[in-house]
Amino acid sequence: MSLGHLSEEQILAFKARTLSPSELLQADDHLSSCSACRDRLWNNLNADRMVASLRNQLHSAADPSARRKGPTFRWTAAAAIVLIASAAAGSLRLFRSPEAPAPAAQIQPAVPQKIPAPLPPEYQEALDIAKREGKVERASVLNELIRKEGTLLAGGSAEPSYSVVAPAGTIVLTDRPWLKWQAVPGATRYFVSIFDADFNNVAQSPSIAATEWQVVQPLPRGISFTWQVTATVKGDSVRFPKPPAPEAVFRVLDSAKADELERTKQLRGESHLLMGILYAREGLLDDAEIELKLADPVEARKLLESLSQIRK
Repeated sequence: MSLGHLSEEQILAFKARTLSPSELLQADDHLSSCSACRDRLWNNLNADRMVASLRNQLHSAADPSARRKGPTFRWTAAAAIVLIASAAAGSLRLFRSPEAPAPAAQIQPAVPQKIPAPLPPEYQEALDIAKREGKVERASVLNELIRKEGTLLAGGSAEPSYSVVAPAGTIVLTDRPWLKWQAVPGATRYFVSIFDADFNNVAQSPSIAATEWQVVQPLPRGISFTWQVTATVKGDSVRFPKPPAPEAVFRVLDSAKADELERTKQLRGESHLLMGILYAREGLLDDAEIELKLADPVEARKLLESLSQIRK
């Protein structure tokens, strides 16, 4: 990721969560200190909401009952089309470099979209409770995944401790997650091993120099895994995490829930607050944090604080 301000592509990729874990963390760190890039991201999200609202108005104007009222429908629909095209063009101009001249806007007819159905009662209730109580629901399965730090036995020597970054103590949505860990001073290569509950080695990385690796073959869903990193430092092997540090445990979300959340994401993806609450409810803490950081800061502040408390 380049230094300075985030590019248009990086802003859009951050919003769509298509960056790698390290790039997401770098972009998030940059956004926390750069008001200009935060404004660009916020304006882009507002443009998306405005376009969706205008499309809903167009759909309402196209209702058969509106046609019976005569020429009003034609004027309303035409106005909505122009407004949608203008809003879309404006959102594109938002990210153009100030040095580059903006090309002439090309107005394309907007395609009416179906108005999303009302939220399922279960989702609406989760949203209402989270807003009212100012916290996200803690998934009970996290009791098995969030491990506590141990204590050294009497006489034990405290050695340098290194830790993994993610995923640990959470559920992941993808069956090919990215694994990220802390750099070890002097390390030249790393080797990652993933184990199931019976300590069978189900996946392992090649020897790599980077501090992140994506699982190649899909992991079975609905199963918990433990993973470790072995670093090579001056010919010696350093394995972590190791006691008293907690084990790094994660679970891959089961297929039924993954499909359900994917469908909801397609329909409600612009509602980052809702997606963050739903992800947290299923134990997807990393995904929930990303969504809540994209939501309205006023609405999401307490929810993010409660998410941090869940991880402890």
